[in-house]
Amino acid sequence: DSQQLLVLRAKRRTQRPRPFLNPARSVPARAFSSLFGFYLLSFLIGLAGLLALFVGLLWAIPTTWLASLIAFRYLHNGPNSVKILP
Repeated sequence: DSQQLLVLRAKRRTQRPRPFLNPARSVPARAFSSLFGFYLLSFLIGLAGLLALFVGLLWAIPTTWLASLIAFRYLHNGPNSVKILP
């Protein structure tokens, strides 16, 4: 049983990356400086929530999660993907 698990792990290491993942890997590489600043700001928001005696985390965690979701959607699909329609 453990021998089969070791064989499966060895096969995973030797497999080539799947081609459908290539666009997903190139997006963060193209926008590294923007993402670095974004995550630094997200970290500071989380730290501010932590300093607010943990009550601020109830606000900070959903805010940074939603901001990350919007940022990656924007990076993958462009500005039309985040427009808010009336």
